[in-house]
Amino acid sequence: MGTLFAVTLANYFMYHHEKYITERYSRYLMLYKQFIDNTFAILARLKETLLELLDALNNKAERITLT
Repeated sequence: MGTLFAVTLANYFMYHHEKYITERYSRYLMLYKQFIDNTFAILARLKETLLELLDALNNKAERITLT
């Protein structure tokens, strides 16, 4: 990252980007950790729920894509 503040700004942006979605799927999330461009999640549901969560996250912001 370019400056020390860039890490803080990236984390802040992603927090707000993911907050609503993770609250909506909180009953399925056993673990959800995120740091800048890395996300780790464990869901207690079927693959369809994971794909639905990814779709919701990817449709929230035009330039953010999670795979």
